[in-house]
Amino acid sequence: IRLGGSYDVDSESVGLNFGITLENVSTGTFADTDEDKEFQAGSYYVNISEKTFKSFINFRKNQFIDYKLKGQVFETKPGQKIGPFTIFMSKGKTLSEIIEDLNTMKDDKNVSGIVFQQANFSARLAQREELRDAFMDFKSAGKKVVFYFEEVGGSNYAFAASIADEIYINPAGGVDFKGISVNSPYINSLLDTLGIDVINLRSHDYKTAGNMFSEDHMTDAERESYQYLLDGIFAEISAMIEEGRGGKLKNSVEELINESPIWTAEAALEKGLIDGIIFQDELQSKLEEKYDNKKITEKYSHNEIRYDWSDSKTEKVALIYAVGSIHSGKGISGKSIGSVTTAAAIKKAREDKTVKGIILRVDSGGGSALASDIIAREIELCKTGDNQKPVVASMGGVAASGGYYISTYADKIVAQPSTITGSIGVVGVFPIFERMYEKIHINWDTVKIGKFSDFGTTSRIPTSEEKDIYNNLIHHLYDRFVRIVAESRGMEVDEVHKYAQGRVWTGRQALERGLVDAIGGMNLAKIEMQELLKSDNEIELVNIDGKKGMHDIGLSIDASSYIPEEIKSIWKTASKFKNLKDEKIQMVLPFEPEFK
Repeated sequence: IRLGGSYDVDSESVGLNFGITLENVSTGTFADTDEDKEFQAGSYYVNISEKTFKSFINFRKNQFIDYKLKGQVFETKPGQKIGPFTIFMSKGKTLSEIIEDLNTMKDDKNVSGIVFQQANFSARLAQREELRDAFMDFKSAGKKVVFYFEEVGGSNYAFAASIADEIYINPAGGVDFKGISVNSPYINSLLDTLGIDVINLRSHDYKTAGNMFSEDHMTDAERESYQYLLDGIFAEISAMIEEGRGGKLKNSVEELINESPIWTAEAALEKGLIDGIIFQDELQSKLEEKYDNKKITEKYSHNEIRYDWSDSKTEKVALIYAVGSIHSGKGISGKSIGSVTTAAAIKKAREDKTVKGIILRVDSGGGSALASDIIAREIELCKTGDNQKPVVASMGGVAASGGYYISTYADKIVAQPSTITGSIGVVGVFPIFERMYEKIHINWDTVKIGKFSDFGTTSRIPTSEEKDIYNNLIHHLYDRFVRIVAESRGMEVDEVHKYAQGRVWTGRQALERGLVDAIGGMNLAKIEMQELLKSDNEIELVNIDGKKGMHDIGLSIDASSYIPEEIKSIWKTASKFKNLKDEKIQMVLPFEPEFK
């Protein structure tokens, strides 16, 4: 409500105004007296806005927001540019969009909490850890978080248990709580039947990216590496659940997953996995009963009229995403890392004098050794070339092998506890089709000048001398990889070698070995950047690839739900190599564990 007045000394006239503002409507009137001190005809106004005014009646207080969290959580939305258009191929939210929503709702006094109904979404464990940190910050403002499921799988349950004040489930539902595993296919016998030989040259036994093609079973080194990694990941998951449930669990997480893979609603309640059994239509009354008549609001709007136009000082920092497999040429946003496009983005940020630093967000299991080196060189130039500026590498779900290589020159590396990283090693996988050609009666003859002019052909098995050449190249690249890590991390070469050899680590295990600097997500990366810049100003992130524009199109194409898990596993592993073309030497992660 606005009530005001004015007095003109010269004319001795009096003015009065009165107004009322509601959420989206502001109305009022004003009038002045004439020379006879009588009020003359005034004016009346009505302002209508899609944005929210400051209202004298609060219609939105005590809200529980029904937040929709389904589909895939992306680092950056995968899309393909076609002329002026960018076509996005999948539904879902980005990690930064969700965190931005949480920050907005945290500061909104009208929001009492968030309700998730059927929040069965897909995300890497490290992304869930970053979301958990954001939700705990949201809850620090006294907000509540409630989950309702008809049924819930292990990874979504672990996330809910880590942050929820209450978890409710349908009477006929249950908790699918199996644990974590690595299921790796081996197709060497199939290839042998087809007449295809695979030569798998590794810098070390732990570098197992090509084992799927060259082995019939998991090797001892492979099993050892997987087991150590899974032990680390399971420790993080257990801590998430047990800390989040706050003593409600009747048994440890390890005891629960070994007792049964599936818990009915009644059994889950008895074991302390959930807080209640209700139907979805009873959720509103349950909230009203427990949280003082709070209402569930399906649509959240916080598009307020801006009243304060004073901006705080900021430091402009480039945010560059490196997501997907690494290969030469141009990449596809959110799907692959091309050496040309990524190196150009880093160079552009380095040469932009308004940009004070770079945050490189890495979510990659590696790929081409050459492409990785080209990208890493641009990061190195940020420290040694013209227009030097600090770089912070923020590791997402995976930053291993080539993904670690492109991060190593950063001034600071931060990772989540369950980030999959390390895998410092080199592998070369060479398919040979000589026997297959014989089976299908294709004969090859060669005329050549130069002893090695047909070096690398797939129509014959390489000679021992040619194998030695490949092996020497692989070990040369491995030695270079280790030396670069040692120099950039301030470590001895022998120390790096001890933790390299293709071994894979969680983010926390990598921290203990000096391969990363701190545990955290993008928020910590911004804090590290402030310290490097010696500035207290807020960090303003600018996506160097450009933001969504009017030509962006959303398109959902997801046929993967119809494909058996085993086939998807084979395709996922094989697809790591599809962008490498003729590049036979790779820095690539062999696997990603599944928490089901």
